[in-house]
Amino acid sequence: MTTHPDPERLAALATGDTPDADLAAHLAGCGDCSSDLEALRDLTGRLAGLEPVAWAEPPATVQAAVLAAARADTPAPRPRRWLLVAAAAVVGLVAGVLGGRLLWPVPVQPPTEIVLASTRLDTLDTGVQEGTATLVQTAGGAVELRVATIPVSAGDGYLEVWLINTDGKRMVSVGVLSNGTSGAFPVARGLIDAGYLIVDISREGLDDKPQHSGDSVVRGKLSL
Repeated sequence: MTTHPDPERLAALATGDTPDADLAAHLAGCGDCSSDLEALRDLTGRLAGLEPVAWAEPPATVQAAVLAAARADTPAPRPRRWLLVAAAAVVGLVAGVLGGRLLWPVPVQPPTEIVLASTRLDTLDTGVQEGTATLVQTAGGAVELRVATIPVSAGDGYLEVWLINTDGKRMVSVGVLSNGTSGAFPVARGLIDAGYLIVDISREGLDDKPQHSGDSVVRGKLSL
């Protein structure tokens, strides 16, 4: 009885392995095996041409299931033809590693928030920390300044959050700290890139003056 090479051996040959003398002689005289090997080499070449993406190795049960299905579907009069299907499945596993790829994709993780910078917020006169400010890139790509402090009294007015430029001359208001303890404010990334890195919370009066009152409660500089 002629002994044919198993599917894994044919798959190894298809991906570049060198046959020994006995196997080479068998392939030279066996039309079925040489035909199967050529088909596997063609499949391997096609797999190698796939675009690189992020992939992960499939569970070990996948190969066994493919082989079992191939055996079950093979017509009885052609008992060796399942080798081609089984070997192709093996090549799918072996040749998939060519170029760092496998045939099963890794589930794409949803984008997450990224902390770009943070700072403690200290009182200007005593240097006591009373809050924090964090610059965050959201999952959607927007930039937010998130401020949290101990309860702060606004007096007869309100609390306003500012970004002051590192030149000490320019500042912009980013919003009102309405509850006196925390808030999230959208910020243009261009402001950060232009040096508006000093976070300041001030008490403002109920007047028509948009300028900073000069009464800063806490302040801190974002460190990128």
